[in-house]
Amino acid sequence: RFDWCKGTGVAMYGLWKLQECTERGYALVVEGESDCHACWQNGIPALGVPGASTWKAEWAKPLAGLRVMVWHEGDSGGMSLIQRVAQDLPAAQVIRRPKAFKDLSEAHAQGVDIRRFVQEAMEHAKPIATEVATDEQTTKTTEDDGLLTAERLQDLAPWVSDKLNHQLRRETKEIIASKLCEWLLRHHRLM
Repeated sequence: RFDWCKGTGVAMYGLWKLQECTERGYALVVEGESDCHACWQNGIPALGVPGASTWKAEWAKPLAGLRVMVWHEGDSGGMSLIQRVAQDLPAAQVIRRPKAFKDLSEAHAQGVDIRRFVQEAMEHAKPIATEVATDEQTTKTTEDDGLLTAERLQDLAPWVSDKLNHQLRRETKEIIASKLCEWLLRHHRLM
């Protein structure tokens, strides 16, 4: 439980770093304070969102004119943050986490050269609209031909494998599980 002073609420963490972001021409938006600390320790101008679902439209204003990149943790919360930021900062870009670590704090703890990693990741950052569209497409294609034409469990395996080899939102995983159960019932494989 959090106690707030009357009239206050959530804010981006590290707003005192806006001048540095402006001087450097970019800001990396991350989830949480520990990721900010990992970035700052490695000379990366970062601002932290206190939780994936707390993004506020007014936070886009101080970022206007900057190259904004959003760290995508690869989970449904991370996708929620991406979708919210995309509405207010359509020119933003996304840096997807590699499989080796969830966030920059964890990478720092593993001894990863954060500065080098972020510099390289910035070169490959994708437009935020592309990330949102990819996620929506993944959600829409859960009922593709592989599922509909599979007659045996052996035929179904490639469909399942293909769907689960991607970073998926929780909602998408639930759709896949539901479709699998429907298939198993339709083929008398589930009791």
